[in-house]
Amino acid sequence: MPYDDLRGFLAALTDADEVRTVRGADWDLELGTIDELNYERRGPALLFDEIGSYPGGFRVLTNTTATKRRASIALGFDPDMPEEEALTRIEEMLKSARPVPPVEVTTGPLMQNVFTGQDIDLLKFPTPRWHENDGGRYLGTGCCVILRDPDTGQVNYGAYRVMVHDANTTGLYITPSHVGAVIRRKYWQRGQSAPVAVSFGQDPIWTGPYRLSDRHPGPDGEGRHAQVRSCRSHPRGAGRSDSRAGDGPARSCQQRDRDCRRVPAAGR
Repeated sequence: MPYDDLRGFLAALTDADEVRTVRGADWDLELGTIDELNYERRGPALLFDEIGSYPGGFRVLTNTTATKRRASIALGFDPDMPEEEALTRIEEMLKSARPVPPVEVTTGPLMQNVFTGQDIDLLKFPTPRWHENDGGRYLGTGCCVILRDPDTGQVNYGAYRVMVHDANTTGLYITPSHVGAVIRRKYWQRGQSAPVAVSFGQDPIWTGPYRLSDRHPGPDGEGRHAQVRSCRSHPRGAGRSDSRAGDGPARSCQQRDRDCRRVPAAGR
């Protein structure tokens, strides 16, 4: 079943009987524990709803591509395709992938609800505290963090860690050797904040089983965005970001634009 975004992917999982809805779990450890036990048992994708005291409709989807069947659905393959055949198909896609230019759009799920300034409230989302030793609630796990290199203009996409501190502040952890961290340091060395856009709830192909740009960088550093469009065989809509970070997937459910500032190790 072809799809263009997370909503379409969720519909495809439903058709394949690969998702279950869980109601009433608490965001503080309970959701994370259920998710971990389900992952260990190779269970279905879980769609958490009515989380703690949060209203219905503020949902969390986990284990989206954790099995061969769901990874195959994400790639547009037959979910019952033998593993060796699926691996061969992936290798063929890697070899034949050609970047497809983006199409900038002004509409899409990303633009359906826009909050700025004092209207921003990250605490309205049921962000889980996944593990008992976590320092806080991690909103960014399967996210897509977008940064633009100030020297080359190249845009990097990475699944880095985003933790909620309060209603309008998050922390962003990137392993120092990763490209995103290298870009961020360039801004800091200039005495500047690093502009960042973060996409949540995008097509799982961005951060799931098909990491084409890890092996086949696109022209001008466009990398993952160009290769994802190649995988889908048609242009992907790019929503214009208000930050200088770069444009994100227009069919993402959420995008957050922010400046990333360096803070002392002893405090915020």
